[in-house]
Amino acid sequence: MGISVEQKVIPICRVVEKMQSRVVVPHSITRSLDHSITFSLSTTRSLDHLTTLFLLLLLLFPSGAQAKSPDEELLFLKFKDVNVGASSAEAEQKQFLTTINFEKRRVTRAMLESIYENAYELYRGGDYDGANQLAATMLSIDSSFEDAGILKKATSQLSGLAERPTLSQRKYVEDRFAEGMSLYRQDRLVEAARSWDEMAKLAPYNLKAKYWLKRVEKELARYHVGRGEAAYEKGQLQEALDQWYSALTRDNKYPGLQRRIARAEDELQQQKSTRQMRIALADYKKGDWQKAMEGLRAAWEIDPANLRAKTYLGRIQDRQARKHLNEGNRFYNQRQYKSAIASWQEAEKMGYDPKAAAGLISRANRKIKQAAAKKEAEAKKEKEKQQDLEKEKQEKKAEAEKPAKAEKAGAVKEAPVIQASEMAGPKKEEAKVPQAPTEEQKRMAQEYYLKGLKFYHSQNFEAARSEWLKARSLDPANPDVEAGLRRVRQSMLGQ
Repeated sequence: MGISVEQKVIPICRVVEKMQSRVVVPHSITRSLDHSITFSLSTTRSLDHLTTLFLLLLLLFPSGAQAKSPDEELLFLKFKDVNVGASSAEAEQKQFLTTINFEKRRVTRAMLESIYENAYELYRGGDYDGANQLAATMLSIDSSFEDAGILKKATSQLSGLAERPTLSQRKYVEDRFAEGMSLYRQDRLVEAARSWDEMAKLAPYNLKAKYWLKRVEKELARYHVGRGEAAYEKGQLQEALDQWYSALTRDNKYPGLQRRIARAEDELQQQKSTRQMRIALADYKKGDWQKAMEGLRAAWEIDPANLRAKTYLGRIQDRQARKHLNEGNRFYNQRQYKSAIASWQEAEKMGYDPKAAAGLISRANRKIKQAAAKKEAEAKKEKEKQQDLEKEKQEKKAEAEKPAKAEKAGAVKEAPVIQASEMAGPKKEEAKVPQAPTEEQKRMAQEYYLKGLKFYHSQNFEAARSEWLKARSLDPANPDVEAGLRRVRQSMLGQ
């Protein structure tokens, strides 16, 4: 009995609806998909059902196989295009991409299973060519779809025998059973199991196939358990686990199998951890501390019960912490405070007391601030010094220019007097004699000199200079005052 186009399309439409309900798909894509499906339903009624299904497959999987488009990941990361909001966290982007890929695989599998049901109905109805084409299409989408492979193999052999489909299928199934029994008698158990598995999937109602398949699976489980025991006795833990896991897939209720696997897993972890620890200790002896710590950490992560690895790791970290601590102290004493802070931070990473490290770093930071403030103060003082020197230079220049200015001014004033005197007659010129300081002025000048001397000895050169300038104004001929001014000038220049 034939199957209508609607019967072929509806399962696919349901899968698409589920996909749309689970994953946020851009509206433009869903609208295009709905339009395309509607178009297929309305324009392909005259086509055979195989062509319709094939067109829908091309619609949902335009690239054929499961090859990723080059821009697939970029498309998924454009969150604004799929209405999931902006996200700057890389972890969220990866999680979203993982969810999309998981849903894609799940939806693909659901669709393939739905198509397989249609293909199986074609097989049961004797349309071997149609079933073969659908099976080939499913394999082009997912080459690991085992059921489609079995169906394709059967329909390829049955192609052209559609006149009596029931008899043809029964004969094919019986041939598979006979082939399995022949292989079983030859102790080719894996091939026998494969043959009976194909038979069970093509004829799920056949109890004989199910019985022999279950029986051979148990025998294969015993075989793998035996091989696993032999490998375990030789110390080949990985091989033993491979065999026992193979047995578990054959018979998950095999007595004591899970206990064997758990024991071997523990021993294998211990073995790996011990091997990793030995490599790390060899690096430790070579002086490669960093590599040794990484190896010991890996050994401990493999087997958290490996207390030796944990102990060795602690010892190495303690030594490294002390090394960085001493290095930081040395930098601190050399006033290399930033280098000291970096070393103390490394010591903290190696397990040094965080509170103690914070105290050392805080002290170094205070020193850095103090050094910066001192440097700023020295720069300010140097600037003021230069300004004072420039001021003194200007004062000296002005003092040097005073006699010339006074002489010029005197010449201008005396010119008319000379003319008047010439008219009156010659007079004897009087010489101007400088007036000597009084005893009181000398006493006060000496007091200013002594005050300046005290300031000079306390290295307060500016105050000393000020006192000696006062003394010189009262007693210009005092040699001690002149000597003091020369000394203070030299001290300020060499400061």
